[in-house]
This record gives sequence, structure tokens and C-alpha cells, in this order.
Amino acid sequence: MKKIMYLMLAWSLFALQTALAAPEIKPTQESYTPDQEVVIEFSDLPGNQKDWIVITTPDSTAFKPGKNRQYSKGQKSGAMTFKALAKGKYEARLYLNYPIGGYKVHARSTFQVSPKAAATAASSEGDAQPAAATEKVLKVETSKAKFYLNEPVVVNFEGMPGNREDIIAIAPPSVHTRVLPQKWQYTANKKQGSMEFTGLESGKYSIRVYFEIVKHGWKVQQSYDFEIIDPPSEVKTEKAQYTADDPVVVQFSKLPGFKTDWIALSLSIKPDSVYDKTGTYSWRTGGLTEGSHEFPKLKPGKYQARLYYNFPAGLYIVKARHEFEVIDPDEAEEEGEDEEEDEDDEDEDEDEDEDEDEDEDEDEDEDEDE
Repeated sequence: MKKIMYLMLAWSLFALQTALAAPEIKPTQESYTPDQEVVIEFSDLPGNQKDWIVITTPDSTAFKPGKNRQYSKGQKSGAMTFKALAKGKYEARLYLNYPIGGYKVHARSTFQVSPKAAATAASSEGDAQPAAATEKVLKVETSKAKFYLNEPVVVNFEGMPGNREDIIAIAPPSVHTRVLPQKWQYTANKKQGSMEFTGLESGKYSIRVYFEIVKHGWKVQQSYDFEIIDPPSEVKTEKAQYTADDPVVVQFSKLPGFKTDWIALSLSIKPDSVYDKTGTYSWRTGGLTEGSHEFPKLKPGKYQARLYYNFPAGLYIVKARHEFEVIDPDEAEEEGEDEEEDEDDEDEDEDEDEDEDEDEDEDEDEDEDE
């Protein structure tokens, strides 16, 4: 008995809610193409967690509308985005408060999917009205296909509807289209123009255009792919070999220009994550993209000059490296003496060859006299 009374009370509350306002649903377009997501807008719902919208065919019964459905989760107005559909005619239907509300259809609206769909507006009754022609076709692209790391990314756009909260966002392709990434900007009523984005790491990205999300949902209206790559940075020492008495001069070029780009001198056998934390043999460029820096003298050994980007965000990933050697000054002197001796020996050999040539010439002269 209590269960029956509870159901009667719930049904009464449900009937009261539905009588307050007539809910409405409508697709954002009267026609879609097979590769377009379908967006259904809704308003004046009672706010039950399981009010639901389903997309079905016009000839399906109210009791078996199919499984292509979504719940409102308590929202009274908003939009739902459904996956792209095959060519055909469809009907969006609104049901309320499942399962108590049963299968009574409270609102419906028709639309079609066609390979040559014309952009049209649709009313909740299904009467299609041609949409106003836009001044320009929607287009968004970057000023070039590839940018170097730390270079501002310039995005050009045109054909926007001109809403204050239209959004242009940049995200890696792996980020879901319904997640707003950290890098985004409002177009602020502009229909065309350009904007700059900074602070992006190296990698592949996609520009995504959203029209007012509150009204149109997370439908990507237009997209464009581009890439950010590391610049061809170089680092090298002035000489391949130094003595332990000499300072080491390192030259660098084509850096991205972060203030915390840095160069470290390390023994070749040491891992890339090991460096001199005292700052004697590590140095930050301060945003320079090219130049040179003098490091103090080193003990004998085999070393590398290693270039890193943007500490600490760049971690310990070496972007360029150069091998060089530091030897003992005495070894350098011995090598110099050996070189001098070799030169002397070469001179002596040349003198002997000249004497032999002279003797041969004299013998030839004597033979001619005879």
C-alpha cells in the first residue's frame, strides 16, 4: 500500500512539473552531413536527473525508440552532442524522468542527414527555415604549418558568427573535443582577425573552433592541424683539445630563447642528468639565442658540452652536445717537442734528398764531357 501511495505521489509531482512549462528540443541544423556530429538543444526541462533525449527514425514507436540516447543529468537547458549519423531522416524525442515518466513523448523535432546538407535552422515543430548566409566561409589556420619552440603561434580566422563567447582553442590531438584545453581565447564578437598563443611545448596540435558552448555544446565547428618543433640548435667548443691551464670557450646558436636555456660541461661518461650544481660549469643563457661563454679550466679528461632547454620544464633532455678533451700541460709540451723533432727529421730527409740530386747531376755532367 505504501509503495502504491509513493508511486501516486511521485506521479503527481511529475505531472505538476511538466505542467509548469512546455519543454522544447531542436537540432542546431535542419540538415547535417554524414561526418558531422548532431547537436540537439533543449530548454524548459523540469530538471530531473533522468530526463532524456533520443535520436531515432520517424517511424519507430514511442516504446522502442532505440538506444541512441542521453540523459540531461538535471540540466534544464543546454545541448547534447550525438555522434555522426548515416544518411537518412531522423527524429529527436524528449522523454522525462525515466522510468517513472514512462515512454510519453513530450517534445520532438525532425532533421535529416544528407551528403549535400544545407545549413538551415530548425524549429521544435520541425519547420525548417533557411539560415542567413554568412559573409564568408568559416576558416581557421595558422600563419605557417610548423613553428619553432617558443615562437608565438599566430592563428588567423574568418567567417565566425561574431558571438562574444565563440572560442578558438589549441590542444594535442589526444585531448577529447569536449575538454577545454589550457590554451584558448574568446573571439570577443570578432568575425575575422588573428590571435597569438604562447607557451606550447614541441609536438603536434589541433586548432578547434567552438561556437558559444552553452548554446551549441562541444561541437567542433572547424579544425586545423599544425606542429611545433625544436630549432636546429648547435653547441661547440672553440677547440677540440684544451690543456688543464686553459679556460674552455663554448659557442652556441639557434636556441629557442628561454631565459633558462642552459649549458653544462660534464665528463662524457656521466649521465645527462648529472651536472655541476655549483654553477661553475653550468650556465644559463638568459634568453640569448646565440653567443659564447667562457668556463673555467678543467682537469684532464674527456668532456661534453651539453645544451638543455628551459629549466626546469625542459627536464634533463639534451638538445645538442659536443665532445672535447682536456689534457695535462706536460703532455701538451711533449707532444709539441715530438712534433718539432718530426719536423727536424723531415728537414734532414729533405736535405739528404737534395744532396743526392746534386751528386746525380754532377755524374751526368762528367758523362757528357767524356
